[in-house]
Amino acid sequence: MRKNVIGKIIFSILFLLSISFTGYGQFGSLKGALNKAKNKAENTAKGKLKNDAKNNNSSNQSETTEKETKKEDTSKSGASKKTYYVSMNTGSNRSDGSKSKPFKNIDKAFKVISSGDIINVAEGVYSGTFDIGYWEVKKDFELYGGFNSSFSERNPVKYPTLFQPTEDAFDKTSKDAMIELFGEKGTVIDGFIFEGGKRNKYSFKAQPEGVETGKLKIGPGSKTPETVFLNLRGSGMVVRNNVFVNGSFGALRVMVTNTKGGDVLVENNIFVANRMYGLQGYGTSGEDKTSVTINVKNNTFLFSWGYAPDGQTNGEGIDIQSNVSFHIENNLLAFNVGPGMSSKRFNTNIELVGNHYFGNKTKDFWFYPSSSVKVIIDATQFDDLELDVVEGNINENVKLPLDEPYLKGFMDFRYSESTDYDPNSQANLIRSVFGMNQVGTMTTSVSMFANKYPWKKTLDLFGAVSGKGAQNFNK
Repeated sequence: MRKNVIGKIIFSILFLLSISFTGYGQFGSLKGALNKAKNKAENTAKGKLKNDAKNNNSSNQSETTEKETKKEDTSKSGASKKTYYVSMNTGSNRSDGSKSKPFKNIDKAFKVISSGDIINVAEGVYSGTFDIGYWEVKKDFELYGGFNSSFSERNPVKYPTLFQPTEDAFDKTSKDAMIELFGEKGTVIDGFIFEGGKRNKYSFKAQPEGVETGKLKIGPGSKTPETVFLNLRGSGMVVRNNVFVNGSFGALRVMVTNTKGGDVLVENNIFVANRMYGLQGYGTSGEDKTSVTINVKNNTFLFSWGYAPDGQTNGEGIDIQSNVSFHIENNLLAFNVGPGMSSKRFNTNIELVGNHYFGNKTKDFWFYPSSSVKVIIDATQFDDLELDVVEGNINENVKLPLDEPYLKGFMDFRYSESTDYDPNSQANLIRSVFGMNQVGTMTTSVSMFANKYPWKKTLDLFGAVSGKGAQNFNK
């Protein structure tokens, strides 16, 4: 019986090879190839008969693991997607990334994925392998947080999944972003909390009563990283259901570098207590990228702080820059040191629909339609703007579930400068004799600047205002 099986296998292989080599004779001698095939076939057949029972048992086990790791889904190109799992609390980087044997760190999953794959992440705090606190991916993928430890339920509010660098992150990386993604189409970031309060350095000064820290330390020697949380380079990306809180140099930056992937979607996110801005978007130089629209829908932008304590630069919820189009709809923009949003690069490819503004220190919109023209207005005046679409925007006060000491400190915010110059001081008299510049001192005082906001309280903002800003998580 064994000889009959071997003979049939050999005959089948020789028959197929003879047909193939008839059309492709240029690849070598047919006789030599057939002899090699005969020997290989004999070994293959014998091995198959010898190991059938063993393979029958092991295949069942490997098939189970494969089913857990691979999601039965296909992308538009028809290629299958794999799903990997990550759990800081139950995983190991020596596991296979399956549901029953998840990875421990997200960066381990980033190393093994192919474009189009999916990563599901369980609740916990992620600061990177060895607490490096920096991630970079040059593939399109889908990343979902907010799972419980068994991956049986997903709710980012109930099961918080944090990107949170450690106190010494400044000494471990000098990158200008915490997470940097390069993609052309299909990247999704959904269900995470980006939290910078642990790595930032805060002073004991300018600490209103009840606020957790003093003002943010910035500049050389402060060891506060000047990094944006999430930097997207590409197009066709989605950022949804996330929280960005206590950012030291902006929260989310969208750099449209190509038009291949189409529009970008920023939806149902919360931005709180970020220095510079909540969201910044622009098209890089080169080709015209205004065919790509950054859709900003149902996000909440609160307590954005300026570049410096004086609040004269930045401090907006949305920073609209050039060479890309914007559609901004049903967002809640309130209590920002700067305006609710700004467009300072002469960009008029903007649609403003149904946004809710209030409590912004310097109006709702700074708009520079052309060189030397500066418009600073509230939402009640938006209808006079010469933009593509403007409708349904309002400025009305509404009560939000905020940290009360932080809100009070913001409402009492004060910045002052004073100078001390005495032309008759001994130092200045001597300097004048030698033709040197006079000197004086300037003292600045600020009551609050980018102080740490309690991240857990940001979760209360989901669904705080029906239809406006971030809504409750919906699977």
